[in-house]
Amino acid sequence: MEQLVEELSLLLLNGTLLKEVQETLNELNTPAKSSFLTALRRSIENIKTGDYNSSHGWIQVAMDWSWEQLHAMHWKDLPISYRRLYAYTAILDAMVYCKEERYSNAMEAIDRGLLLGAPVLNDSLQRWGSAVSTVIRETNYKRKGQPEFDEKISSLPTKKLKNAELYPADVINTSVEVLHSPPSLLHFKEDYMKKEKPVLIKGCINHWPAMSNRQWSIDYIKSVAGARTVPIEVGLRYTDENWKQDLMSIGDFIDKFILLESEEKEGEKAKGYLAQHQLFDQIPELRKDICIPDYCCLSLNESAPSDAASSDDVSINAWFGPKGTISPLHFDPQHNLLAQVIGEKYIKLYSPEDTPLLYPHETLLTNTSKVDAEFPDLNTFPLFSKATPLECHLTAGDVLYIPPKHWHYVRSLTVSFSVSFWWK
Repeated sequence: MEQLVEELSLLLLNGTLLKEVQETLNELNTPAKSSFLTALRRSIENIKTGDYNSSHGWIQVAMDWSWEQLHAMHWKDLPISYRRLYAYTAILDAMVYCKEERYSNAMEAIDRGLLLGAPVLNDSLQRWGSAVSTVIRETNYKRKGQPEFDEKISSLPTKKLKNAELYPADVINTSVEVLHSPPSLLHFKEDYMKKEKPVLIKGCINHWPAMSNRQWSIDYIKSVAGARTVPIEVGLRYTDENWKQDLMSIGDFIDKFILLESEEKEGEKAKGYLAQHQLFDQIPELRKDICIPDYCCLSLNESAPSDAASSDDVSINAWFGPKGTISPLHFDPQHNLLAQVIGEKYIKLYSPEDTPLLYPHETLLTNTSKVDAEFPDLNTFPLFSKATPLECHLTAGDVLYIPPKHWHYVRSLTVSFSVSFWWK
């Protein structure tokens, strides 16, 4: 921590940070950008004199300006320079909080910079995030008189699920093919990727630290990442009108939606879901606990020089939530390996050939069906009854291969943590 603070202090003193900010601003043709630079300069002057309260005020002025720019257009059309400017304000804000030893505030500033900003200053935000997270964790251990957390203890009891909990009332009895040991790369490519055939592979990730020497539990995740701020989906489905996203710490999310919900009757409150989030880019400590499956190196692109794709080409997302979270029937354009680390899920799949029978939305959510895959309204969607589904019950240690454009509906049967790997 001290080394990072010294490193960033040097960047302030030698003018490197302001030079980078000026270069970034030169890339933009935005009114009032000089006010942003003035606010940063004054905040840095206050940092040098130890006037942290005034520094926070000027940082907030700069942050408010950059926040307005971030929301002035659609995210996909936003020049990355605006995101860099937001990251600079987050770095300064976190630095002042660290000097004040207000580490929880620093952690929130860092995560907002990681979520909304872009890499700057040799990826300082990610490195600082790990350092501050460690300080918070060690402080919590000392406060509770615990030298370490118990990696093996789960906060929630487990129980054997009844068949009625695994599948809907209308059981189809057409299951995905199951392999009880990982296939060779050639077998996987020839029999599943080329044939666009889903397959469930048992025990495929048992070698992961998250499944062995650093076995994940609710306690473990909260201990390692509880202070980190993440986007949480609130609502049953992203297609619902009352669906929204909130930013909150993983610790608060666990307390509010995981632990509390386990004590209440299902359906009494809105579901919270950490869904499709690149958590492992944000929190390297958790990234060390998982491995990219070798199958992600395979490609069906014959023009590619070899099958040895870079790990940088693999998009890794986290899916963490209580029992009953739902991903509506939808498809993704890339190959998908869905790895189950904690808990169990029910999944229903349909071939791309069934697309005309699945009633996709006409605009925006064209990759999402209008039909509730478990409880379809066949009066409104009569053709859906002609579609041919496959079912799958995913348990901890399993990996499900979902070919590109294969429709899939997902419901968690217990508290669940899954990791998806998408690649072309």
